[in-house]
Amino acid sequence: MVAELLDFLSTIGGMITLFYIGIMVFIAFKFHNNDKIPSILVSMGILGTFFGIFIGLMRFDTDINQIQISIEQLLNGLKTAFLTSIAGVILSLILKMKSTYFEDNNEYSGATIEDIVATIDKSSKNNNKKIDELISVLDKDEESHLEEIKNYLVKEGEGNLSHQLVKMRNKYDEILTNQKKLFRENREVLIEIKKSLTGETNDEGSLNYNLSMLREKNNEIKTNIVEVQNINKESHSKALEKQEELISKFDAFQKEMAKQNTEALVEAIRGAMEDFNSKINEHLGENFKQLNEGVGQMLEWQDKYKEQVAFMVDSFEKIIEKLNKDTEAIEKVSKSIDQIAEKSGSITKAADNLEPILKGIIDQKEELEKTMKEFAEISNKAQEAFPKIEQRIDDLTKGFSDSVEKSIERSDNILSKQENAFNRILDNFETLDQKAKNNIESILKNADEMNQKLRREQNEIIKDNIQSLDSALEEELEKSLNSLGKSLASLSNKFVEDYQPLTDRLRDVVRIAEEIEPAGVNYNE
Repeated sequence: MVAELLDFLSTIGGMITLFYIGIMVFIAFKFHNNDKIPSILVSMGILGTFFGIFIGLMRFDTDINQIQISIEQLLNGLKTAFLTSIAGVILSLILKMKSTYFEDNNEYSGATIEDIVATIDKSSKNNNKKIDELISVLDKDEESHLEEIKNYLVKEGEGNLSHQLVKMRNKYDEILTNQKKLFRENREVLIEIKKSLTGETNDEGSLNYNLSMLREKNNEIKTNIVEVQNINKESHSKALEKQEELISKFDAFQKEMAKQNTEALVEAIRGAMEDFNSKINEHLGENFKQLNEGVGQMLEWQDKYKEQVAFMVDSFEKIIEKLNKDTEAIEKVSKSIDQIAEKSGSITKAADNLEPILKGIIDQKEELEKTMKEFAEISNKAQEAFPKIEQRIDDLTKGFSDSVEKSIERSDNILSKQENAFNRILDNFETLDQKAKNNIESILKNADEMNQKLRREQNEIIKDNIQSLDSALEEELEKSLNSLGKSLASLSNKFVEDYQPLTDRLRDVVRIAEEIEPAGVNYNE
């Protein structure tokens, strides 16, 4: 059954070869946009190679009479093998050239290193298996063939023709020695091919060495990519930590500066108010005491002047009320400063802007002290010039009223200046806050752009490395196939060269034996 199937396959071998090549051409043009197709075509060519070798070896007959036909069938199988390999390599090269010269703008999505290595490992295993089978078949054929020749010669050598057969045996021993030498050389060639495919030798030209180098380069590329990604993540996390730390320190600095400046401002205003109140109380108390002692006779006039004194008291109450309002306004200002300080660290500008306010309060205090001194001098002079006291008191009252009005006006001006200053501070804080936000957004945008740029560069590097590795692997695979084809071709040529004279000599032996046999019969008769 198997023999009939092999006969049928050998009969239609040409049709099978053409059909197989047609399938390869159909796959090449149907799926030409897939970058894995060139590797698949090369693998199909290798499969056809080993299939042709297998058919040729299965039809190889070690019988002496059939050896010429067996060699022709083996050569036909090798033709099929090499034809499919050539077709696979040519189609792969066509697709490679097409993708290289006509589709440069397309994004590379070819086979990965792992797929290529797996395919080559699988092909190497199949190659090793087929080569082992070929070596075992050759060894077996060699032993059986030599044993048959030996038995034949020994059998034919029995009888009266021993002398001639001894010569023939010596001659054929020489032939057998050369044949053994030839088989050993063929076996060594096949073993070298096997070593080249399996990588038992660590030469730079071996396929296994190139595959190991490709694996090492691939692992190095993966390691470098992981390191770059880790460095990017670490730098990004460090940048975020630094930004958060700066923001927290900036907030703490704002709060601390706002607290310190507010406390200093409130303390300065409180001290100025206390000093101002104590001076007023001291001067007014002493002056009115001296006035009561010096103008005891002015009781009637005091009654008449009660309305004016009441007016002065009301004025003082208004001054105190105004000062209280100023204090409340200052406290509101301090609260506003606390709120403003939460947005920026430029509170020092607020303190600089408040210096004119404090200076105005101090000037007001000095002016009031000057007024009180003038009031004391008028009181002292009233004892000496009582007739003029009324006029002086009127003048003092008027001047004091003017001073109070001026103080109120200055307080209003100071408050308006404070409001304007705080409005400017608020505007500055908002501007600084917006600038800070813009700077942070710019930093984040630049970091994102840098990350995208690094990723693009990494992708380009990986793409270039994969393309170079793919090209190198394709070249090495083509070299290995060419080397295998040359070795098989040389092996086939040696088979033909060695078996042809052997076949001719065996025919001569048969012919001589046939001629000698009648002569021996006649001799015996």
